[in-house]
Amino acid sequence: MFFFLNHRCASDAPAVQVRVLDAPNLTAPAPQVLYISPGVQRLETLELPGGRRLLLLGDPVFGDRDRTAGRVTDWHGELNLTALFSEVRGHYYWFLLQDNAFRCGSSFGAIFPIYHQTRDGHTRLSSRSFFLATQTDPGRLDRRNLLERLLFNYPLFGTTWWSGISLLGTHRWLTLSAEGAKEERAFGLENYFGHGFHSSREALDQLTEVFEDECRLFLPDEPFAISFTGGFDGRTLVAAARKTGRVDFITYSFGMPGESDVTFPAAQAEQLGIRYWPIKLDPDYVHDHALKSALAFVQLSEYNGNFGRAHYHYAAQALAQKKNYILTGNFGSELFRAMHQPGVMMTEALIRVFESPDASWKDYLRQSVGRQAAAFFRTEMDALIADLERFLRARSDMDRNQQFYCFVLEEIFRKYFGPELVMQSHLLRNRTPYLSLRFSRH
Repeated sequence: MFFFLNHRCASDAPAVQVRVLDAPNLTAPAPQVLYISPGVQRLETLELPGGRRLLLLGDPVFGDRDRTAGRVTDWHGELNLTALFSEVRGHYYWFLLQDNAFRCGSSFGAIFPIYHQTRDGHTRLSSRSFFLATQTDPGRLDRRNLLERLLFNYPLFGTTWWSGISLLGTHRWLTLSAEGAKEERAFGLENYFGHGFHSSREALDQLTEVFEDECRLFLPDEPFAISFTGGFDGRTLVAAARKTGRVDFITYSFGMPGESDVTFPAAQAEQLGIRYWPIKLDPDYVHDHALKSALAFVQLSEYNGNFGRAHYHYAAQALAQKKNYILTGNFGSELFRAMHQPGVMMTEALIRVFESPDASWKDYLRQSVGRQAAAFFRTEMDALIADLERFLRARSDMDRNQQFYCFVLEEIFRKYFGPELVMQSHLLRNRTPYLSLRFSRH
């Protein structure tokens, strides 16, 4: 899956045209043309009022496709992100085409990244930062991006490998017109936090019903595979699929022979009478596939992944030979259990930002990188701290736990899980029912 647009911000610039490519082999892109290569994903087109078109690139999951076009606009006829996220689940890019402007963004959670740069009257944007860097002057390598990776294992906010290329923020859209490029916040998670009073069995039953309804929508019309490690997330997805009466799926997990990640689901699948396929990370995998998959994971994730997740590429490659769709429990555990334990997803540095009762987290960030690094990254550290302060200040009417989960949904999910799903999007379609606006706000 790939897209690229070179937009000239001028009053005499023609409207954006769309050209669909069989492969992302683009050597001399023309301005005002949105080049799209779906790959193993798909491109959907919705006709909106006023002659506008909404393109969805990826794996959009519709509640009622025939009525979607009439439900994703507000009473002014403008695109409404809350309505779009409610009506169209899944992971996708969206593009709004109209005569005098172009607008784009990503689905709920913004797992698929949009990279952009405005320079010399042109705004260039793409799904691939490295391709974008070949089309313009990307600027110097960004030291702040490196600092954030050292502190948190992934970059934060809009930084990329280059100082001149930015990442579109979560739940924002980018509008391109004769006046230039404008990034706007169009959806706020803070509007969906409840008061926490619903803790009865009745409320739990309602949540269960909502999740079952959402899972039913996420099940594809063709045979599929479900990630089944034997844990809570996988068991729930298997139960939801079985409750709909579907039997045309296989379950899978990966691990070393004899590990619980393989033996537990194998035993459970046998008891349930469902098909199970172990993807074995055995010596043959280590000697013949691990390095190639590690390199592929890093390259396909725009170098945002790492060698430690080579098995995700190996598994996706194997699964793609059998199925076009997988359902995974990504985001499930993180929504249901406390995330305040340090690890690869949540470093101690990030925990301090949200748990410190005062401003001591700033000193911790400076000290945790060491004296020499702190001096080297002094300017970048000051800018990072200022952005974290800005994030907290914008949500000052929320308690720290709510602020933290805003950060989880807006930053951590896309930065930690994003490389995995971006890599998989080259091979198959990963549907993640837990990341649903309707389910999350319940």
